[in-house]
Amino acid sequence: MLVFTVYLGFTTSERPSTIKMSTMNAFAVWGLLVTGTLCKNARTSTPSMGWNSYNKYGCNPTETIIKNNAKGLVDQGLLELGYEYITIDCGWNTDSRDSKNRLFFNKLTFPSGGVGLGTHIHGLGLKYGLYSGAGVKQCGSETLKASLGFEKIDAETFAEWGGDSLKYDNCWPDSKTMVQYSYPEKDPSTRFRAMADALDTVSRPIVYEVCQWGVGENLGPWAGNISSSWRISNDIQNSWPSIFRITNQVLPFFKHTGVGKYADMDMLEVGNGGLTVEEEKTHFGLWAIFKSPLVIGASLIPKQTRAESMAILKNKEVIAINQDSLGQQAQLVRRFTEEAYDIFAGDLSGGRKVVAIVNWGTSTSNIAFDPSSVGISSASKVRDVYSATDLGALSAMTKYSIPSHGIKLLVVFDMTPAPAPKELSYYSATAASISGSAKKVNCGGDDCAPVHSKITGIAASSPVSFSNVDAKGAGQKLVGVDFINYDVALGSAWSGGTNTRDLLVSVNGGKAKKFSFPISGGDWYETGRMNIILDGFVSGTKNVVRFEGTGASPDLVGFAVLG
Repeated sequence: MLVFTVYLGFTTSERPSTIKMSTMNAFAVWGLLVTGTLCKNARTSTPSMGWNSYNKYGCNPTETIIKNNAKGLVDQGLLELGYEYITIDCGWNTDSRDSKNRLFFNKLTFPSGGVGLGTHIHGLGLKYGLYSGAGVKQCGSETLKASLGFEKIDAETFAEWGGDSLKYDNCWPDSKTMVQYSYPEKDPSTRFRAMADALDTVSRPIVYEVCQWGVGENLGPWAGNISSSWRISNDIQNSWPSIFRITNQVLPFFKHTGVGKYADMDMLEVGNGGLTVEEEKTHFGLWAIFKSPLVIGASLIPKQTRAESMAILKNKEVIAINQDSLGQQAQLVRRFTEEAYDIFAGDLSGGRKVVAIVNWGTSTSNIAFDPSSVGISSASKVRDVYSATDLGALSAMTKYSIPSHGIKLLVVFDMTPAPAPKELSYYSATAASISGSAKKVNCGGDDCAPVHSKITGIAASSPVSFSNVDAKGAGQKLVGVDFINYDVALGSAWSGGTNTRDLLVSVNGGKAKKFSFPISGGDWYETGRMNIILDGFVSGTKNVVRFEGTGASPDLVGFAVLG
């Protein structure tokens, strides 16, 4: 039931941090019990939690930085909350390999070396996270070596050092340019599979974290098969627009995520100063409901990060949503672009549901929430997570005051379900009247579901109209728009570029409303659905629904009248 009906379902769930299994994890333990050997393809049973050096220190980590932050993680009580990985990102090694072709730490900045540093991290009760890349050189460097062509020996080296996880980056696919959005080979998964295969041969379970940035097509199907988590977007920026961009990009991955395989929305910017406290709450809450790994990117050296940010990172109730045993990603249920808010929802273990209402706007807003929109008829108890308050029963439309860029994060208990909206009528792209640059395209096969055709090139001067629409009654109606958008905006992500595409939708010549459509799937032929509310319908079959573009528009497959 989605907004982004993008054929969505929901879940998240709560699990006390005291029973969080070490990320050798349930899968590795199961392999030991059944086979007597360490299992292949080690995975975390819930999204991994920890700290990474990159957001704060870039490609300039040192042993002192790593040790001080590891100690800070433990001393500030983060380990007991589930944060357990300490990952050294780019910049740790040298520009050469040794006589046996092995990578080694730069002795000037890491005098203890790989084994010594790992021993220290393990001695604190933490997990040891390592870093390399699927190219010839590391990110952020013209000289430091990565692992392309040396996957087996590097995997063995990481295991010898006692590594527990490997973040595997995506720079320098050849020797020409550091950041590229294409590969020398046709299938970009091959270079990431090579390291996955190498890790499967070593004697130590190493959790594999693909950092491929969402480059190419159909990332979810192949990355979920080889890794515990995979990056779905270009790097997060320490700014509010980046939160919206990444949220729009993660939405279709619910089809590929679940226990042991999670979409990685990138490391947290909470505590790095680019976001307000309300924005940090929203950022952390969204990463939690979408089951992204929670990897702190701020300094954990005491007193270097503001207390309000540390309190957000330590919020046990938000962490519990992220660490839910169901491991299911929440979904977009309603989008109100002009009103500047979204509603997300997901099922939680124990028959609960998480609901997140996000105010993307620039001022405080009183937002009306209809529980039936997320499949709830009534509930005996609602928990406001960030205020740590029980709100009582829920059975009718409720208004919440939400500050600018803020989130209302709710957990709902003891629910009576509301019936899911049914599809009353459907109007496919083939039935539309088009004009100007708009063009009907036959997709074939399973593409452009459910009608296997779409309309491209919709613009202000090239609108698309559907006549003789039967809305099954007059007034306001819920409409599910089937669309395709794969404008992942990799290049413009560095400067705040958006990946949404907009349509103006009107009924019977009334005022058009703007709707911003997120990423729909893994390529330009995978359909998503976004549920929107339209007004102005009349009884009977004489309704006209019109779509026009405003700049770049999504492709349109069709729409359903729901009721």
